[in-house]
Amino acid sequence: VTVSFVSNGTGTSGLGNTANGSQLVTVSGGVYNLAAANDVQTATVNLGKIRAGGSFTASALNIQNTAAAGSYTEGLNATKGSVTGDASVSGTNIGNLAGGSSSSSILVGLGNANNSFGGVKSGTVAIGFASNGTNSGLADTSLTGQTVNVSGTVYDHAMPVIAQVSGAGTFGVVDATHYTLDFGTGLTAGTLYTAHLTLTNAQLSAYQDSLKGAYAVTGSGFSSSLDGLTFSGLAADGTSSNAIDITFTSMTGGTVNGTFALSGLFGSTTGLSDEALADITISLSGAISAVPEPSTYAALAGAMMLVLAIYRRRRS
Repeated sequence: VTVSFVSNGTGTSGLGNTANGSQLVTVSGGVYNLAAANDVQTATVNLGKIRAGGSFTASALNIQNTAAAGSYTEGLNATKGSVTGDASVSGTNIGNLAGGSSSSSILVGLGNANNSFGGVKSGTVAIGFASNGTNSGLADTSLTGQTVNVSGTVYDHAMPVIAQVSGAGTFGVVDATHYTLDFGTGLTAGTLYTAHLTLTNAQLSAYQDSLKGAYAVTGSGFSSSLDGLTFSGLAADGTSSNAIDITFTSMTGGTVNGTFALSGLFGSTTGLSDEALADITISLSGAISAVPEPSTYAALAGAMMLVLAIYRRRRS
């Protein structure tokens, strides 16, 4: 800017104005871009699936200063704010993040969730933003904050339960993995005795592993059409069940013992590795009445014939 100077004689010398030269004034200033934060709130941070009793792994937010890189762009401040519901926030605040740069030092999680039972866990985390005036020499400028939604799902463990619904024998529960089935004593040789049982995946919540495994029967005289077969996808929906029929028969007198086992049991949910469960064993027993030997039958028949002959002789 050129500034001209004149000496004005009015009121003093009475002389006219006298040109007094000019000067060139240089004017300058700096314009700084405010920092700008990327969108971290539109998409929910999904921490995936875990099983009851487990813990979610926190996820780092990818926070960016989307303003143009350069010396005339202010840095971005990002600060951890309040949380709601099951959500939690950890890590360190971000200070003076340069334009065009990113940081993942703030993490969001579900550290306040009760993971002892199945269900969807969720909450929110507030993140505050400001344009840092360190580069410009100006005061920090508040920017619009954002609210991050966080969610995850807890799945209950599969819970196999066996019960008797009808048929022969007395069914008993020892504990969650041991049962008994006693077909009784004084049973008739050659007669089929069948117990009708069911296997269910006891429902704990709407989010629970399905059940899979294999059946096996051991012990002379015990059988099942399921022996050697496998099953999968038994849902914990309160209605699904697998029918189990166990049959006992023997031509030999005395007590017989065996087992019906559910082995290779796993809880299964898409997105999680199968969880191995303890095998389940049903201890089987039954006692057939003593079966007379063939010689015993012959002796009895001979005795009866002798008695009959004596009776007829006396009648005659």
